Amino acid sequence: MKILIQASVQNKCSLMNIEKQCSLLQTELQKQGHDISSSSNSHPLRLLVNKYDLVHILSEQLPLTWENFLLA
Repeated sequence: MKILIQASVQNKCSLMNIEKQCSLLQTELQKQGHDISSSSNSHPLRLLVNKYDLVHILSEQLPLTWENFLLA
């Protein structure tokens, strides 16, 4: 399964927390044999080019940014 992990960070305070979560999630999914890509700046058109089976969005607060909203 091809998976994109989108880490959305709007302030520097929560950067380490989101990066830890992203790293842990990526490691666990790779152990299960999935093809993982992670990014903090994904354009919604990236989905058309790479054809991901699943998009996982990590964000420290709501509402989502417009880019993350379009990814979702």
